[in-house]
Amino acid sequence: MKYYRKTVSFFLAVLAIAAAVSAVSCGGDTQTTVDTASTSPVTTEAVTEEDPGPKLDLPEADFGGMNFNMLIPREYADHYVAESETGDVVLDAVYKRNRAVEELLNIKYNYIPESGGWPSRDSFRAIIRNSVLAGDGAHDLIAGYQVVGLPLSLEGVFMDINEVPNIDLEKPWWVHNLMDTIGIGGKLYTVIGDASISLYSEIPVLYFNKKLLADYNLPDPYPMVTEGKWTLDALFDMVKDAYSDVNGDGKLVFGEDNFGYTAAAVAQRAFQTSAEFTVFAYDENDLPYFVELSERDADLYFRMSEFIRSPGVHAYDPSDHSVYITPFMSDQVLIANGFISHTNYLRDMKSDFGILPLPKRDEAQEDYHSQVGTAAAMFFVPATAPNAALTGMTAEAMSYYSYKEVIPAYFEIALKEKYSRDEMVKQMLDIVRDGAQVNFTFAFSTLFNPYTNCILPTSTSDAVAKDIASKYEKHVKSWQKTLNKLLTSYLEET
Repeated sequence: MKYYRKTVSFFLAVLAIAAAVSAVSCGGDTQTTVDTASTSPVTTEAVTEEDPGPKLDLPEADFGGMNFNMLIPREYADHYVAESETGDVVLDAVYKRNRAVEELLNIKYNYIPESGGWPSRDSFRAIIRNSVLAGDGAHDLIAGYQVVGLPLSLEGVFMDINEVPNIDLEKPWWVHNLMDTIGIGGKLYTVIGDASISLYSEIPVLYFNKKLLADYNLPDPYPMVTEGKWTLDALFDMVKDAYSDVNGDGKLVFGEDNFGYTAAAVAQRAFQTSAEFTVFAYDENDLPYFVELSERDADLYFRMSEFIRSPGVHAYDPSDHSVYITPFMSDQVLIANGFISHTNYLRDMKSDFGILPLPKRDEAQEDYHSQVGTAAAMFFVPATAPNAALTGMTAEAMSYYSYKEVIPAYFEIALKEKYSRDEMVKQMLDIVRDGAQVNFTFAFSTLFNPYTNCILPTSTSDAVAKDIASKYEKHVKSWQKTLNKLLTSYLEET
């Protein structure tokens, strides 16, 4: 189920980071169209013969300095908007990317930031829905949280990505195999690639406190990962005795006593992916269907239930991530499950920390899997986009220059050099990134009740089903009605 880079090593892109892309901002808002039928594909001038990486192949076009209107989540504004170079390695890379795209196509970005996270889902969806229904062509392209934008695909407000010219999903700057994992019946209404920093920042990882690791005389987990032995049992064994009642009051209180493990519930959901708990599969017609609960998955359910309720384990659903990060930084937690973006919290941590992928179910599992967060920003093309050819060119160029500039700056410099504390973190992040995936279970989860990515326990307070097989069967009966509606919507759209 891996999606990632098929042919070209990511490290070729790192070689290009020192070569800044010259860019000039262009003004104006003239509405211009391009006749793609009369243009021939050429390799853009921005790619030189000396460039060792893959080429950006787009038709030659000049859009006369027109505005390119892009709706974005305000929460990720700094992933898209950069008015000038500031010295910050990532923001400067965003600035260079924007200028390169503007110069290449002779357009001017007009970013439209709106609150777009889960709490603002209704208002963000309404902006899109109302614009399309009004036919006002207000947005050329939309970047939206996967979990917020994708449900709108049932309403016919987005173009099928297959119908958008100039987007080449075989290029290494796009997530591959989306048609096989979130497409339905040959239709795909969203795409994600390197233009979305959140593709990486919203992947859950495990942080471990090196001081506590030494205090408890525990083995180094890095060799376990590289040898394929970093499994659920290895994690459970590591944290089972790594707790203590510091104040001696006879009870464990998170934030006061020492804990072996803590997690934000949303990040904890990723164990469904990392341990290969299968909910959906695809048939020969590229249609998703529910998979019957296996004894192996039922066993995983009870193993995770037992773990989440073990002494010294604290998992819950905080609205403020610092609630669980602060005890980790204060040497009160051995292992914390959070997102890659939480490295921002850990920059000032006094004790050293390491980063690990979520574990495999067992050693028989071949690969480590990482779940791309449902908060990752996807690209959506509104059905009323004024010029689909322009939208496709811009999306392709944005992802290409992000592949060359932004992601190397974020992943290779900011994460691996600026925030990491040891050389092995670099290798661990590569494993996390190589195993990352987007899948139907998570992408469409919120359409179902209960969410299909919340089957395994994610919070210490979750009720445990004594008969998980019967409970699962009841869920499937309810879920099937929703799935039928989803399939009908996709298959009926013309």
